[in-house]
Amino acid sequence: MIESVNASCLLPARRLYEAGFSLLPIKLDGSKEPALQSWDELRENRAPIQQIERWFKTNIHGIGVVAGRASGNLVILDFETQQAWDDFQAIAKDEELAHYVDAAPLACTPGQGF
Repeated sequence: MIESVNASCLLPARRLYEAGFSLLPIKLDGSKEPALQSWDELRENRAPIQQIERWFKTNIHGIGVVAGRASGNLVILDFETQQAWDDFQAIAKDEELAHYVDAAPLACTPGQGF
């Protein structure tokens, strides 16, 4: 049973894991830096669910998703400014890729990027 105080981080981590993503804990300082000494293995293989639960049950880390092979060849685009995002959208529209961009999830980051 998930305790309500811990549910805010552990439940999304479990859902992301169940969706097939490779996860790692990240620092809560807004840097998006991994909270691990090394995470090379997570680029190829997902951590076991028991490790995911240890990392995220206390809410002392954010949830990082590892792109690439371990996450089903997931691609993550990170734009540092609104202008960079707007420029990308214009290029995507010109290349007839706008429907992919429109369908993709969008998240704002602590540094005001996308």
